[in-house]
Amino acid sequence: MIFHPNAVSIVKLSVLSRLIIFVLVVISGILVQDYDSSTELALNISNRVTNKLISQSFSHFGNWDGIYFYRIAAVGYEYEQFHAFFPLYPLLMRLVSSVVCSLTGSVVSEHMALLFSGWLISNAAFVVSALFLYRLTRVVLQDDEMARVSTLLYCFNPASVFMSSLYTESIFAMFTFGALFYLYTSREVIAVLFFMMATSTRSNGILAVGYIGWNVFLYIGKKYYSGISVKNVIHSVMKTMMGIIYVALIVSPYVGIQYYGYVLYCSDNPRPWCSKRIPSIYSFVQDFYW
Repeated sequence: MIFHPNAVSIVKLSVLSRLIIFVLVVISGILVQDYDSSTELALNISNRVTNKLISQSFSHFGNWDGIYFYRIAAVGYEYEQFHAFFPLYPLLMRLVSSVVCSLTGSVVSEHMALLFSGWLISNAAFVVSALFLYRLTRVVLQDDEMARVSTLLYCFNPASVFMSSLYTESIFAMFTFGALFYLYTSREVIAVLFFMMATSTRSNGILAVGYIGWNVFLYIGKKYYSGISVKNVIHSVMKTMMGIIYVALIVSPYVGIQYYGYVLYCSDNPRPWCSKRIPSIYSFVQDFYW
């Protein structure tokens, strides 16, 4: 289980850190004008008091990359460069915003609901990721004090503002820490599902295949040192086959996203990257636009 007697204190600590970040960001937004004003231009703020309040409170969390996630959630992959950002987070933003709109009616506009939903998802994911980090550290190091200290440093790190913004850092950390926790506690199927969600969130989620490979390597090593036998060889082969399947599942979201881009841009008037030996819209966008 993720919940432990110290889980309540971890939740309180992580929520406190998010509240502090929220207050600091709002105060900073009042005192200092944003360098990046793209969020305000894209939000289409109405004259309703609720929408203005949400904008003043949360628009500072939607700057820079956040505006891309907001736009993808609102209208989809509108332009080629949008494919630098993976779909799970904006999809969740759209789902949560639909719930917010249904609960509030016309009081909160769809634009403001998306902004608030992105902030809510990031902060909720951060709290869960802190819980997973605590559990993972406690299991790996067998040291409760070290687990609490690591979680404390995670909650109050210098880049903590990104964990509350419309960025994928928090949700990616949640899936990655969760996957590692379940992998380390021998719940491989759940771990692979979490790794798949991580890959659907950020491209570097595919690096999780290294954990699967290392896990298979350790298993085969233990079987080898316990003695070579038909039974151990069969178990090692089965473990290797399962590892290959797990790797394919973890990589599949990345491949699917590349295929989606290929279908969009390589049928009529194909883009330059379409003729590459391995056509990848993500690699092209990162190289050309960033």
